[in-house]
Amino acid sequence: MIDNVKVLGISRCSCREFEQNFDSPREGCMHFGATCTYLVERGFGRYLSKDEMKQKLKEFDEMGLVRQVNNTSDRLEIICHCCSCCCGFLSALKDYDNPRAFTRSAFLPVRDLDKCVGCGICADERCPMNAIEMIEEKPVVKIERCIGCGLCSTGCPQDAIRMERSVDVPEPPSSYMDLGLRLLQEKGKLEKFMEVNTPKANV
Repeated sequence: MIDNVKVLGISRCSCREFEQNFDSPREGCMHFGATCTYLVERGFGRYLSKDEMKQKLKEFDEMGLVRQVNNTSDRLEIICHCCSCCCGFLSALKDYDNPRAFTRSAFLPVRDLDKCVGCGICADERCPMNAIEMIEEKPVVKIERCIGCGLCSTGCPQDAIRMERSVDVPEPPSSYMDLGLRLLQEKGKLEKFMEVNTPKANV
């Protein structure tokens, strides 16, 4: 996706700036295309090369930051690298008994217990949702708490966890307009929205 974008850059994380918590990098939000140009031209970010951005992606993953992207399939606009201590969205999800009901990626972790040595890194250091519990020195994934971020997999030194595509994830909206209409429909407000925004004939 990065290779297909012409303009890309990075800006400070507004959540960490607000919380004044800089245990993670102050720069954590990646922007693309017109959004990136808008922010850089106004002094809120800086441009990156594609190689620089790919290196940042690796660094942020090693730090255990959760990637969150704009939820449309037409174009890539933003990748935020979030921590549950600052990100209002992640911290709220962490408080729910079933965060997967609110958000999830298209992937779920699958364990290879033959490779697992019971180090507990996935449970104690990597999972932001407390979705992994060590039982008899083996990781047990509580699927209802898993948002599919993949940090357990990328942080496993034994490659004992891999991410596999889930079959129950709906296709993302095709555009922001499609996203808006879908949200209105789910909330039962689409008909009222259409009524308010339909021009009235002159009487």
